[in-house]
Amino acid sequence: MGLNSITRKEVDDSIPIVENRLPIYNWLVSLRGAKYKRKRKLLVQMVVAHQLNIIDSPIAEYTSETLIQTLDKIEEIEYSNFTYTRKYSESTIEDYKRLLKQFFNYYEKQDQRISYSVAELLLLHSDKETQHKSILAYEQKKKVALALYDQVKQIKINKK
Repeated sequence: MGLNSITRKEVDDSIPIVENRLPIYNWLVSLRGAKYKRKRKLLVQMVVAHQLNIIDSPIAEYTSETLIQTLDKIEEIEYSNFTYTRKYSESTIEDYKRLLKQFFNYYEKQDQRISYSVAELLLLHSDKETQHKSILAYEQKKKVALALYDQVKQIKINKK
C-alpha cells in the first residue's frame, strides 16, 4: 500500500457496522482515477453517514424502502451548536445523495442477491423440491435488489 491510499484498517476502525466495512473499502479501492483526498472525503462522509444513522443497517440488506428512508433522513439531518440547531445546507444534502448514488452504482455489480449462479444452487441441494425453493428464494432476493437499484437510478442530484 502506498502512503497516499486508504487502508483496510482505516475503514475497519471507522465504520461501525462490521458488514459494511469490506464493501466500502472495496469501493474506495476501486476508484482508480480518484486522488487520495477524494477517497478520504468519501470515507469521512461514509463515517458521518453511519454516525448520524443515515446508514444504520448492513448495505447488503438494503431495499428500495430502506433507500427511501435513508434519503428522507438525509433531508432531515441537523447539526447543532451550543446556541442553535440548523439543517444542513442544500449542497451538503446533495453531497450525501451523491455519495449514496455513487456507492450503490458500484455495489450493484457486487451484490450477491443479483450475481448468484443457478447451477451452484442446484449443486447445493440434492432433491428437486429444495432446489426449486432455493431458486424461488433467490429470485425473490434478486427482485428486491433490482428494485433497490432502480430506486438508486431515480436519485436526483441538483447541479451546482
